[in-house]
Amino acid sequence: MGIKTRWTIASDETWEYVHRKYAFVFLGCGVLVVLMQVDVAVGMVANRDINTMDMIWWWMLLALAVMLVAWLVVCGIIANRDARNYYLESQA
Repeated sequence: MGIKTRWTIASDETWEYVHRKYAFVFLGCGVLVVLMQVDVAVGMVANRDINTMDMIWWWMLLALAVMLVAWLVVCGIIANRDARNYYLESQA
């Protein structure tokens, strides 16, 4: 599991570089997933049932899911560019 791009697969050195540099991406994903679980748990406790949770809890869950996807897309694009640059410089 990791950031699989054309550049990271082509070189073990590039793979190591990118995954050391972008380890915070995985940490950020973990934090967002935990926040999603906390949101559902708090909503259940506040309303005493998951089936009757107020819409605010579902909107918060949706917002966290959107942030998770956005985080992955933005960091993926940046990591891919960085991996390409690193790979091309190491091959020169």
